[in-house]
Amino acid sequence: MIVNKDRYYRWIQEQGVGLKDKVASSPDSYISYLNGVSKLLRKDISPAILSTEEDVLNIASQIEGLQAPGTIRNYKSAMRQYVAMVKAGALHEGLSLDGNESDDRVVESLRSSERLKGTEHNVYSSYREVLLEHLLAGEIMRHLWLRGNIRIETLKPQVDDAGYDVVLEANGVVRHVQLKSSHTGSSTGDVKVSVHLATKPSGCVIWVWFDPKMLRLGPFLWFGDAPGLPLPDLSKFKVAKHTKGNAQGVKLERPNARVIPKSRFESIATVDDLVTKLFGSLRAESET
Repeated sequence: MIVNKDRYYRWIQEQGVGLKDKVASSPDSYISYLNGVSKLLRKDISPAILSTEEDVLNIASQIEGLQAPGTIRNYKSAMRQYVAMVKAGALHEGLSLDGNESDDRVVESLRSSERLKGTEHNVYSSYREVLLEHLLAGEIMRHLWLRGNIRIETLKPQVDDAGYDVVLEANGVVRHVQLKSSHTGSSTGDVKVSVHLATKPSGCVIWVWFDPKMLRLGPFLWFGDAPGLPLPDLSKFKVAKHTKGNAQGVKLERPNARVIPKSRFESIATVDDLVTKLFGSLRAESET
């Protein structure tokens, strides 16, 4: 069973499920995927168990091997759409949106819930992450342009478990980058880093801090090495755990992720310095 099934169906219709899919043609497929997850878990799909990316990964780890990898990817896509709906509508536990409430009551409940539960930076965190990624890429491109019109290539991974969020290539250097972000004033003291990133020749982590009001970027925290060198050894760091427990209340380990404390990152004040970290001393395009 899917709690808020009708709203999820409308969400898929309105939002689409891909970059080119403005009006989704097959919301029934996503309903089917979520029902598949529900059957494997033997639980109802609801905001109580599915409201964050951590929930998606936790559930995926529980059902891994029970279906073909392609099916699991479809399940994860459907779960992420559910999470996006939850965040966009602030469907918090205890707020019934099963169609039995009037629209006025729903709107007022949503407004009250948003006031109590947080700001747009946690309600729309997925959208914010994409926005910050574009802002950072734009700042890097602007810097390269001003330093001699050095071209940059940006690529995105085909799958979401590749260990990196974006690939940047400039100045003869290819960087696989895992991005993290926190707003200034945040008490976040560590981040989780994928061990897959360590297999890349120039893998690195950029932890972007930003002004929550104006979205100005900086300072930046850097975890990585010189161009051509891999990440520092991750084996000495603590294995990450899921933020929520399983059916028995146990927080399972995430063997493919390590917890990197803030103290192990190098602080970088400006985009200029960050670009030097990424690509080394820049050559003018006429020299390449």
